[in-house]
Amino acid sequence: MPNSGVTTFDHKPTADDLLDSLRAANADNPSAWGYRRQLERPEINWNWLLCRIAVSFGYVRAARLGLSRTRHPRCFAFVMGALVGWGLTQAKPTALFAIRVYQRYAPAAVRENCCFEPSCSQYMSLAIEKYGLGKGVVKGIDRLLRCSPDKGGIDQP
Repeated sequence: MPNSGVTTFDHKPTADDLLDSLRAANADNPSAWGYRRQLERPEINWNWLLCRIAVSFGYVRAARLGLSRTRHPRCFAFVMGALVGWGLTQAKPTALFAIRVYQRYAPAAVRENCCFEPSCSQYMSLAIEKYGLGKGVVKGIDRLLRCSPDKGGIDQP
């Protein structure tokens, strides 16, 4: 007899049997009652952060030294442009690092409340990777605003 999606029992079903069958039937649907999220706890490379901070201080120190030595407007514009450009190149990896720190250390009770798959933090990370920092953060914030118990399901960036 083909499986019609209905659970059959060899004995009189108890409440636990019924709950287990509901959970099993809805284990893959994030908006279903019995869904259990498998939390990812990524490893954090703190050396990466320390190197970024050290390089940042080096860039700022070099810029301050360059600006104190000259008062020429073109040199000032060049140094400021270099600082802004370098800062923009470091914003995306720093944002992704902050999301990984949240995923690693946020309590499970907070992270399990998301009713979407992938979770909101994973969605923000994927959106930043796909669309860049500006548009990815906007899409991630939009997703956070949509996250509520009555909604949910699978939503890819």
